[in-house]
Amino acid sequence: MSDATQTTMPGDPPRLQIDSAETMTHVTFPRKRVDGVAVRELYEAAATLSHGKEPCMLVDLTGVSHATSGLMGILVTIQKLFRHVGGHLHVSTPDPLVLQQFEQMNLHLVLRLFDSVETASQFKE
Repeated sequence: MSDATQTTMPGDPPRLQIDSAETMTHVTFPRKRVDGVAVRELYEAAATLSHGKEPCMLVDLTGVSHATSGLMGILVTIQKLFRHVGGHLHVSTPDPLVLQQFEQMNLHLVLRLFDSVETASQFKE
């Protein structure tokens, strides 16, 4: 059964945890992985947020050991969406291997990547 079709079992953590603060929406992945359903949920959250004034989202990949092509693609899409409405996307990639994946795809040139949540949270555009 693929990740996109698996049902959530009772007691399973959610795919995404979304915490909204005054200045930034913080998204984490409690399952420590990003599957197709999590990518879709991330986009839906960003699309909803983009209807507000100057949206700002921090995607926290702490604990995630692999960045899928779907994740990379949706982060670029969200970046374009947010730029169009005057918003900002920050991505925290504390795992050096995940950061290397982004760099191999030259996404460090397109996305704001940070090595920690603290650095990403404090960065001012």
